[in-house]
Amino acid sequence: MESINLISSTIRRVDHNIIIELEDGTPLFIPKSHQEKLNNFIDHKVQFGIRPEFISLADDTDELNTCNGLLTSLDEYNGAQLLKFKIAKEEVSSRVTDNRITSNYIGKKIRFNFDTFFGHIFEQETQVNITL
Repeated sequence: MESINLISSTIRRVDHNIIIELEDGTPLFIPKSHQEKLNNFIDHKVQFGIRPEFISLADDTDELNTCNGLLTSLDEYNGAQLLKFKIAKEEVSSRVTDNRITSNYIGKKIRFNFDTFFGHIFEQETQVNITL
């Protein structure tokens, strides 16, 4: 079982929302319920933590919290697929159950969707969870 993904990011304010920006520039919107805790961390480098089961394959109609990742490996595991992909320089894991991805996709870009409600944000230097 894969542990939590830790993805280098920066907290940003866009209009009236707080987002995290991945190193490749992808914005991920943070739920309103978590935003107030992040007001003092605007433009700070952080680690965005999210478990593989909260990263899914994006549907064609998904626009919010999606990013392109370069698929690097695919493993079958107890009826699920463990997909590893790169965003900027980081490898990230996703666990999906729909089995629509085959080994033919390795080396190709795939769109992923992040359920940021289940994410945690850690201050980069201290590793303290600033979303609790």
